[in-house]
Amino acid sequence: MAHRISGTPVKLPHSVVVRAPGLLPMLYKPSELAIDLGIPVSTLRDWVQIGVPHQRDDRGHIWINGMEFAQWVEIQRGLRRGPTLGRDEAYCFCCRQAVKLVEPTSVVDGKRILLQADCPQCGRRINKGVSHHGKSA
Repeated sequence: MAHRISGTPVKLPHSVVVRAPGLLPMLYKPSELAIDLGIPVSTLRDWVQIGVPHQRDDRGHIWINGMEFAQWVEIQRGLRRGPTLGRDEAYCFCCRQAVKLVEPTSVVDGKRILLQADCPQCGRRINKGVSHHGKSA
């Protein structure tokens, strides 16, 4: 089994993201927590190996504090968030990075306003949604 490098985010199922904030400040067995979160126990045990805060009793049983787990989920979600873009930047899905918008044009798409430009690195069309006040959407 491959071990994850510290700081690398874990892909969390939607059920975990939604249910984790409602966990109680108590110790859960992995099987109990897995039922509450709607995930397999094996997934939770894999997460324990890569950094879920837990403790072991004198018999070696794993116990996970609900509040600490919820905080870990929030940290993982924060690691998955993309780059913060400046007003003159957009994300190019081809290059997989933030690039500067060079000579953007404004296009109305239904209720949205898009800034369109060509990526300076690969030449593909990139879009950035903006609000009516010029702020990024």
